[in-house]
Amino acid sequence: MNKFLAVSMACALLLTSFSTGARAQAEGSFAPNELKKGQVEMKLEAAEKKLKDRKIKSDKLAKLKEKGHAEFVAAIAENNNWGETETNNFIDGIINFKNDEGMKLGKVVEEGVYEVDGEKFPGFGTKKNIERVYPGATKKMEQEQTLNQNSLTAAEELSDCDKGITTWKYGQEMLTGPHYIYTAKPGYHKAYMHVQLPQVYLANPATTRAYEFFGFYHDAGGGGDAGLFSRDGVNWKIGGNIYPAPAGTTGWFEGGNIINKNTHAEVLLVAWEEDETLFVSVYNKLTGSTLSQISYYAPGRGFNKYNPSTVINREHSMSYFCKMGDLTDGSYSIYGKHFDVLLANSAGSTRNWTPYETLVKGPKDTYSEQRTITISGNEYGDESAIRFNLPRQ
Repeated sequence: MNKFLAVSMACALLLTSFSTGARAQAEGSFAPNELKKGQVEMKLEAAEKKLKDRKIKSDKLAKLKEKGHAEFVAAIAENNNWGETETNNFIDGIINFKNDEGMKLGKVVEEGVYEVDGEKFPGFGTKKNIERVYPGATKKMEQEQTLNQNSLTAAEELSDCDKGITTWKYGQEMLTGPHYIYTAKPGYHKAYMHVQLPQVYLANPATTRAYEFFGFYHDAGGGGDAGLFSRDGVNWKIGGNIYPAPAGTTGWFEGGNIINKNTHAEVLLVAWEEDETLFVSVYNKLTGSTLSQISYYAPGRGFNKYNPSTVINREHSMSYFCKMGDLTDGSYSIYGKHFDVLLANSAGSTRNWTPYETLVKGPKDTYSEQRTITISGNEYGDESAIRFNLPRQ
C-alpha cells in the first residue's frame, strides 16, 4: 500500500542531513533513549500499577512485559478511561494476535496499481515514503537483491509515478495524490492513535482511495505502511504494504474484516514492528475489543524493535492511480481526526507524540496536490481536510 514529490527545499535539506546521521543520533541523544535506567524502571512500575488497578491478572501482565508492551498498553487504557473489562479485551487482542480470516494479498497490474479480487486500487506509496526519509536507500536495496528475489515487476520498475514523472489535467499537476505527513525522530517502534474516520466523497471510486495510516521505514531501504483505507468512504479496512515485496508477493496485504463508519465512527489504530514482522490492529474505542488485525512477516526489511534507524510516519491522504487523478472533480475527505497519538521505543517507554518528537512534517507531492489539503492541530492531535476543488484551467 504506498506516493510523492515536490517537497520544499527546506524539508529536502532536512531529510538529507538526517539520513546521513540518523543511526548515530538514534543511539545517542534522541528522545527514545533519553531516559536513564532508574527512570525507565519507575515508569514501568507506574504502568504495572495502573494495570493492576484494572485487575489485570499476573499471567497477562507477564506476557505484556515480556514483549515490552506494558507501559504502552497502560497509557492507551488510561487515555480511553477504560476499566477492567475494556482493558482485558484490548490486552487479549495484543497478546493473542490473530490475523483476520479472509486476509487478502494483492497482485500487481499495470503501472504499479494493485488488484484484489478483481478490483484495482492505488497503494500507499511505501517506496516514496522510504526515499523521503532515507534518500537512495531503496535503490541500494534493489541493487543488492535480484529482481526475482524481490518480486519487483516490470510494471513497478517502469511506473512514471515511481520515477516522479508528473501529469497534468485541467491545468493541475498530479503525481499520486495529496498527503500530509508527520515524521518522528528515529528509535520508536510502536505507534497508537485514536482515529475519527473522515467524511468522504469519491467522485471516481474506481480510481481514488482515502487513507489514515502509519509507516515504518529503515535506512537499509526496507519498510512498510499500515493503517486504514476506504474504497467508498463508508466501509473501511486495514491494510499494509511491504517494500521490497517479499518473493512471490506484491507486498500488499489487507484485512478480511470491514469496519463500517456508521457503526464505528471512531476507532483505535495500533501498529508495531518486531521479529521481522509488521503488525497492525484496529480496536473498538468503547469496548477495547479487536475489530480487525493483520501482520506480515518480511525478513530483511528492518522490522526489528531494536533497529535504531526506524522512523515512523503518521499520515492523512487521498491517493489515486498514476495519471488517473482529477483535482477538480469535487472529491473530499474531511473531518478526519487523529487524537492522543503515542510513540513507544523497544523497551515500551511511551511518550505523547509532541512537536519535540518530530523530525519533519508537512504536505507532500506536487504544488497542486498540496493546495488541496489543510491541517489544524499538531502532532498529538489534528484534523484534516482534503478537497479536490481546484479550478479547471
